Amino acid sequence: MTGRRSLPALDAHAYPVDHLAEVVPGLAIADDTVSPADLGARGYDAVYDVYGPGIHAPVPGTTYVVHRIDDVPWAAVPDSVDALAEEIAAVIRDGGRVAVVCSTGLNRSGLVAARALIALGHAPADAIGLVRHARGPRALSNRAFVHYLLLDCTPRRLAERGVGHAQG
Repeated sequence: MTGRRSLPALDAHAYPVDHLAEVVPGLAIADDTVSPADLGARGYDAVYDVYGPGIHAPVPGTTYVVHRIDDVPWAAVPDSVDALAEEIAAVIRDGGRVAVVCSTGLNRSGLVAARALIALGHAPADAIGLVRHARGPRALSNRAFVHYLLLDCTPRRLAERGVGHAQG
């Protein structure tokens, strides 16, 4: 046994069959069919909804953050992604469990999850690989998001931008 998790089950169009997938311990990605109540029942301490405007009601005892991110190939990645990622990384460092949610659990949530992984010390290409391994080949198909992760989230660029915990 290699210790690597198997790839997610995919439907005929290469979309993940499971609506929730763990990327690394403490960090998961879900689509919008998984409610904050369900995530809270599964032990998640915080839910970051990057689809917006918050189609589910918050659950007492669970942090529920709604922060809309557009998933279009020509849009610039908002600076707020850095802050969200640092916040998520802090929750995970403190032993918490976080789920990042968007419409299909592929691009917006993949962007924020990958950026959080970078804040946790993963190289950008490795972070992208972990997200795609958890959610399948359609994850992070938005080229603008991948461009941002690979070019603007290297340790050097993070330091130049004065962002959070740049790992070297």
